[in-house]
Amino acid sequence: MGKIVENIIPSEVTTKLSKVKNLVVFTGAGISASAGIPTLTGLGSSPIWEYNFINDLLSAEKISSKAILHLRLLDNLLEKTRQASPTPSHLSLAKAANSFTNFHIISQNFDDLHKRANSKNCLMLHGEITKARCLSCNLTQTIEISYKAHWQTKCICGGSWRPDLLLFDEVMSKALWQKAETLVQNCEMLIVIGSSGQVLPGGLLPAIARRTGAFLVEVNLIPTEITPHFNFTILGSSDEIVPKILR
Repeated sequence: MGKIVENIIPSEVTTKLSKVKNLVVFTGAGISASAGIPTLTGLGSSPIWEYNFINDLLSAEKISSKAILHLRLLDNLLEKTRQASPTPSHLSLAKAANSFTNFHIISQNFDDLHKRANSKNCLMLHGEITKARCLSCNLTQTIEISYKAHWQTKCICGGSWRPDLLLFDEVMSKALWQKAETLVQNCEMLIVIGSSGQVLPGGLLPAIARRTGAFLVEVNLIPTEITPHFNFTILGSSDEIVPKILR
């Protein structure tokens, strides 16, 4: 296990960061919590996730049988996302990208805050709440009004829509996961922000990066299940810590 510090940036972290050319940042729900986006686990997790039927509502298997509640939940999350603005963490990541030869973000979040912060090279492991995908041809389309309204339309191929999200009972595509694995296997440094490490397979990325010799830094409010993998864990608000690290 590495060192755990609170609200300070160790000189070893800034020194290492100044030398790396290939940086990967992995973000979990914690980076968007201050923007009002619900989190699944950890401190400050939203009551919206506490209902025992959440797995059913966001389940590919049971989506049709619970259509009304399903759409209500999706529209609730969509509205929260639209009302949110990129946090200081999102903005500092977007600004810092030009300082590295290779800079990539891997996110488990369903919001579009990285995109609205103008981050490039962002791999969205779980899709985006703002988009629908055709069940027949896989065409994606931005939801302009609401899920309820969009579900009343058809794709140009005649197919019906589903959320462009990785639902609870689905397996991530091999191609998408291979891309994420390749990014962390080839990075010199991995910074993990606001991830509990409990959501798989994304929670495996720190261990993969560690095996290939990357320098690992964790930013979170509390130690997590994946803390032992990191060279340094910095406890504190991501909106305060991340801009300081990247400054």
